[in-house]
Amino acid sequence: MSETEREKELGIENDALRLRVAELEDRLQELQKVYFGFELPGAEWLPLTGQERAIAKILHQHLGHVVLKTSLHTHLYALAVHDEDIAEIKIVDVFICKLRAKIKGSIYRIETMWGQGYRLLRGEPTTAGKKRAAA
Repeated sequence: MSETEREKELGIENDALRLRVAELEDRLQELQKVYFGFELPGAEWLPLTGQERAIAKILHQHLGHVVLKTSLHTHLYALAVHDEDIAEIKIVDVFICKLRAKIKGSIYRIETMWGQGYRLLRGEPTTAGKKRAAA
């Protein structure tokens, strides 16, 4: 096979791979929507990190009910092999804070139940969220 023919063949193969990657990225996005995401009125699904998604999924599964902070922490680090891989429990507060910022103005809100944990509530967008969204 000549060098020109090989370059042509590699170009075709490269184009096919790029197309396949694009298809797989689209499929992954669809699966992430099924797995969990927050829907915003008139907006696309929010991009959540793995930890945010895990917390959001648990809160959504227990919609309206308190989920203990320790339970969220345990779920996040259940597969940690070494103790040094486990973050302090305060990290749950950090993820909740980031998640709250992402869902602000949506139909969801996370309520802190002091001394217990958190609960996800669904309803009308909050007034503060509406004001910020309009600004």
